[in-house]
Amino acid sequence: MELFLDMTQRTIELDEFTFTGILSSCACFESLEIGRQVHSVVIKRSFVNNLFVNNALVDMYAKAGALKEARKQFERMKTRNNISWNAIIVGYVQEEEKTDAFKMFNRMSTDEVALASILSACGNAKLLEAGLQFHCLAVKLGLEANLFVGGSLIDMYSKCWSIEDARKIYSSMPEWSVVSMNALISGYALKNIKEAINLLSEMLALGLKPSEITFASLIDACKGSQFSNLKSIVRWTALIYENTQNDCCYEAINLYREMRDNSIFPDQATFVSILRTCALLSALQDGKEIHSLIFHTGFDLDELTSSALIDMYAKCGDVKSVVQVFEEMDTKKDVIS
Repeated sequence: MELFLDMTQRTIELDEFTFTGILSSCACFESLEIGRQVHSVVIKRSFVNNLFVNNALVDMYAKAGALKEARKQFERMKTRNNISWNAIIVGYVQEEEKTDAFKMFNRMSTDEVALASILSACGNAKLLEAGLQFHCLAVKLGLEANLFVGGSLIDMYSKCWSIEDARKIYSSMPEWSVVSMNALISGYALKNIKEAINLLSEMLALGLKPSEITFASLIDACKGSQFSNLKSIVRWTALIYENTQNDCCYEAINLYREMRDNSIFPDQATFVSILRTCALLSALQDGKEIHSLIFHTGFDLDELTSSALIDMYAKCGDVKSVVQVFEEMDTKKDVIS
């Protein structure tokens, strides 16, 4: 703030980034009086019609609990976007003015993008009660299973520490995206790291491409000595996967060998990833060696790993092994049941 005041006194040219930055700071610290001073400078410097600055003003007033001023600023805006609506609606929700929140929401163009945006905002603000009410609205509008809305519901419940509800939404969705799976992985990473890694395996088996966020969530969750080996597995798997994705399959195979030389045992996600590499290279011998390790470590009981084995053998043209793995899967299912 001192730097901002110094800039105004020196008549240094201010732009929208300066104003949005200082207003965001005021919002974080709920510095209402300072925010009002910045607002007066906004008016003097003729930024009253700038969308980004206006959004920052609404957000600042709302987070500081000055809802009348937030609403006044919102109504003055000639142009609005989803961020504008989110700021005022979440402001009402935070102050438990739910009637006004829903009235404002009804004024919006109520579609899947708008609802997904509001749900994400509820998640970021850890507003579970409000999120539940917007979830009910999603059900009424028939949007619960929508890819955007479903992903935002998973994100909202995960961030509000209601991972079981997030999982229910995930299971009910007709299709999944990297975004929705990342949201669930991030939620499990804070509570059940092994389940988060299983979801990574599922993502790979579905042919979805993990993003930097996927691996960052898993690696961050592995901090601590008791997870040091798990952290190593995630990092090796990430390297193997990224090399395969970038058509560096031989490098991926070499990384897998280096991993084994370092006495790091693969997990489900590693096996699924490296088998995909072997499939792309038609590297049957490497695939058979990996299959042997899978058998001796008990991962042949895992459905995703077995599916990856079938895919590898099929792409390598080994029909006999495809049938063998498939029949073994059926036999094991019968034994388990």
